[in-house]
Amino acid sequence: IVTALKTIETFAEYPLKMQWALCKHGSYQSYEAMRVIIRQGHYAENYYMILSGSVVVSSVSINEGTKELQSQTLALLKRGACFGELALVHHSRRNATVTCRDNVSLLTLSREAFMNLFMGYKDNGSEPDHVLFLRTIPSMQHIPLSLLCNDSSICLFHYFRRGAVIVRDSSHSDWVYIVKSGYCEVLKRMRVKDSIPSRGRPLTDLDEFWKQHAEYDIDPKERKRFIPSLPPLAKSLYAFQ
Repeated sequence: IVTALKTIETFAEYPLKMQWALCKHGSYQSYEAMRVIIRQGHYAENYYMILSGSVVVSSVSINEGTKELQSQTLALLKRGACFGELALVHHSRRNATVTCRDNVSLLTLSREAFMNLFMGYKDNGSEPDHVLFLRTIPSMQHIPLSLLCNDSSICLFHYFRRGAVIVRDSSHSDWVYIVKSGYCEVLKRMRVKDSIPSRGRPLTDLDEFWKQHAEYDIDPKERKRFIPSLPPLAKSLYAFQ
């Protein structure tokens, strides 16, 4: 079963130990087209991975103007996609409905199995692995970590596949993320026009620079040869011209 599921990129990204656990504790389900898998407003009980077929994610809301119910399609998920984990972690109500677009087969995990596998909870009541890991971090030594064991609204462990976006804007996130294994990239979007002068900048700006630095008494024809020995600011200004 593990070998067969490795053809699904999402499944293959998980560590081998987790692949075996998914096969051991997961169950196979199949649905025909137009069948509702999860319904908005219901409490979350399962986690799903699509083995074949595709599903439509939609939500119903009240129109602000007409006060009538309106339906909106949020996403189309295909083979290899997973859904249902967010509401499952917090044991909250589903915020969307998932409907089969065609015949669909799924690998499902119950909430208990999901928490044990992905969240590191143990049946014997001992501390989860991620809490034990936090105890090894010096900056966490004075935090009462024992209070975090059974409260996923405060502390939770989650596995992110390669290429997944953990948080789009950390300045608007209520969570602090600690890397337990692997690595991640921190990217910042910058406005090029605010950081790099336009290529159309007039050459008179460069002439003004030479006027303000009269100590470089160099013939204009020799300035290009002299550039390597100028201060960094002079070099950068010249380069942008």
